[in-house]
Amino acid sequence: MSLIPTCIALLDCNNFFASCERMVDPTLNGLPVAVLSSNDGCIIARSEEVKELGIPMGAPWFKWRGFMKQHKVRLFSLNMQLYTETSARIMNLLIERAPKVQVYSIDEAFLDLSGMEKYFDLNKFLQQLRQEILDEIGIPVSIGVAPSKVLAKMANRIAKKNRTTYIEFLMDEAEREQILKTTSVESVWGVGRRNAAKMHSLGVYTAWDFACLNPRMVQQMRSVVEGRLVWELRGKSCLPVEAPSDVKHHIGSSRSFGERITTLEGLRGAITFLMGLATRKLVRQQSACKVIYLSASIGKPRNPDRHTVRTSIVLPVASHYPPTLLQAALSKVVELHRDGCQYYRAGVVLCELSSVSEIKNSLFFEHQQGRQDRLLQLVTQLNRNQHKVQVEWAGFKHGSGATPWLPKCDHMSIPSMETLTDEEIETARPWW
Repeated sequence: MSLIPTCIALLDCNNFFASCERMVDPTLNGLPVAVLSSNDGCIIARSEEVKELGIPMGAPWFKWRGFMKQHKVRLFSLNMQLYTETSARIMNLLIERAPKVQVYSIDEAFLDLSGMEKYFDLNKFLQQLRQEILDEIGIPVSIGVAPSKVLAKMANRIAKKNRTTYIEFLMDEAEREQILKTTSVESVWGVGRRNAAKMHSLGVYTAWDFACLNPRMVQQMRSVVEGRLVWELRGKSCLPVEAPSDVKHHIGSSRSFGERITTLEGLRGAITFLMGLATRKLVRQQSACKVIYLSASIGKPRNPDRHTVRTSIVLPVASHYPPTLLQAALSKVVELHRDGCQYYRAGVVLCELSSVSEIKNSLFFEHQQGRQDRLLQLVTQLNRNQHKVQVEWAGFKHGSGATPWLPKCDHMSIPSMETLTDEEIETARPWW
C-alpha cells in the first residue's frame, strides 16, 4: 500500500464502438447508432439516443429489428479493425501526454497523475487532453479522478452524466463519503452481483457500508482482493498503475461461423483461417509454439445438446514458422469431424510459448529451421509498414470460393480511415 498521496485518472471513451462509426461518418451525429456483436447477433454498443429508446445492452437483434427500423436506428456490424486502430491512436496520444499509462481495455486507460498537481492545474490539463482527443481523433471521452483505481472508476461513472465537462474529481474526502453512501455495493468495481448478495446477508448494502468494514477481517473472512477493495474505497491506493506484460503465455483465436459447417473441407478451411490469425500474433510477439489445441463446437449456441470436440498436437520442437504450425494443425482436423454434425464455432490455441531467441540458441535448432527463420524474416520485412499484406503464405490463402466460417457482417462500415503499422499498434500495448 502506497504511503505517497496518489492521483489516478480513468479515461473511458463514450459509447466507443458507436463513436467510431460516427468518427468515419459525421452525418451520424445526433442519430441513434447501434453496433452488433460477431455474426450480427446482439447489440453490444449503443449511442445515447438508442439508450433513450429503451433498447437494452445485449438485446438480440432479431427481437428488436422491427422496433429499430421504426425508430430509424442506424445499425452496424462489428468492425474490429476500425475499433482497434482508433483505440491505438488514443492510447498512443495518452502515452505521449501522461507520465504513466495503463491500457486497461480497448476503450479505457488509467493515468497516474501523482505529483502533477504541484506543477499543473489538473482540471485544465484534463480538459485540454479531452479536447485534443476529440479534435484530432474524433472520439468523446469521460475522465474520473480519485486517489485509487476503484474510486476513479466510480468518478468516471459520474463524469459520464456530467454533459458539461465530462470530468469528475473525487479527491475530497467529504465528497467521497457522500458518493459512497448513495452507491450500491454491487456497483463497486470488482464486487459484482454474486458477491453483493453475500454482502447483503452481512448488512452491507452501500459502498460506504463496505468501506467501513475492517479490511483485515474482510481479507481473512473473504479474500485478499476484497480486503484491498476496502482500502481502495477509503482512498488508499493498493492497485498501482502499471503497464501489462507485452508477452502472452498463450495465443488463441476463435470465431462463430456465419453459416453452419457440415463437411470436413469446411472445417479445414475454418481451422486454416483461425491458424492464420493466431500465427500472425505469434510472429508479432516473436514467440515459438510447442503445443496446439484445436476445438470445434457442434449443435446450436444455446441448445443444451451442444458439445465441443477437442484435440491437441505436441510438436517435436517449438516452432514459429507458420506453414509448419498449419501443417501440424490440419493433420488433426479429421479427429474433430463427425459425419452428419453441424459446427457453429471453432478455435485454436497456441501454448507452451518460448522466445524465438531461446530456440535459436538451442542445440535442437536445425539447419532447416534456420532457413525457415530467414524466409519468415523476409516475409515479415516485406509486409512491414504496409497497409495491406503484400506477401501471404500459400497454405493460408482460402481462395475466392465460399467461406462459411467467416462471421456475418451485413452492416459493415468502411474498414478504417487510416491503417496503422505494427509498430504504432504495439506502442499502445493493445490488450487484443
